[in-house]
Amino acid sequence: MTLRFRNRLNLVLSAVAFIILLSNTLLLLYSIWNGTFMANDYLGINNEGRILTKYIPLCGIISLLFKDLYVCVITIVIYRSFVKTQATDVIFFTLFLVSLLVDSVRLCIPLLNLNNTYSSLYIFCGNAGIFARLLGPAALLFTVIMGSLEQWQNLEKNIIILLVVSFFTAEFLPLNTAVTHQNFTVDHNYTKVLTAYTIIASLVTLIIQYINNKNRFLSQMTTIGLALLIAGIYFLYYGINIINLSLGMILLTTGTIIFIQRLHNQYLWLD
Repeated sequence: MTLRFRNRLNLVLSAVAFIILLSNTLLLLYSIWNGTFMANDYLGINNEGRILTKYIPLCGIISLLFKDLYVCVITIVIYRSFVKTQATDVIFFTLFLVSLLVDSVRLCIPLLNLNNTYSSLYIFCGNAGIFARLLGPAALLFTVIMGSLEQWQNLEKNIIILLVVSFFTAEFLPLNTAVTHQNFTVDHNYTKVLTAYTIIASLVTLIIQYINNKNRFLSQMTTIGLALLIAGIYFLYYGINIINLSLGMILLTTGTIIFIQRLHNQYLWLD
């Protein structure tokens, strides 16, 4: 993968994210205006409990829209920050952004009222959610493992492996289409296994990042930024109330700024 191709890919991904964000926003507004949006179900009108912690489905919708916005902005930031830098870790981080964009497909479930429809689109949303949850942690892990110029020659092979394994695993995991969770994910039989995989992969990512920085006598701010970023993704994934949504936005944004800025400074120092 050439540097020029990577830069163009970032711009294309940003444009795709913007189109998806615009489409989803317009679809939300249209469904509300047209009366097809189930206000009582999705706006949390009839929910009882504390305002900050009660289940508000609209928060889940906003969290997915925020992911689209996040990808749209961060791809441009990466382009401007690393336009002349041949960094493999940036490419795998971009793959992580792809997983967030795919995950936003879950918006179709509330916006198109796909619950219990058992349609092909509903099943596709379920598979897309699993694919994104498999790809995201793996992409972050490869970001810290493959962050060296020596790995440039293995780049395409590793990317293909990640995509293929995530795709076929998501495709063959059986879905329980009778159950849709509060965050608009379709239930499946390996929820606990997938959760354990996410936690373990995230912990290993942070440990490796810490060791890499320590061995290279670099600041641990990238490790801190990565930890905040991962925590933000977790809260956004379960962003079904005001607290989770707010924490997710703040942690993801803060962690990404710290991680990208410090990573950029490290490459400037190495140059």
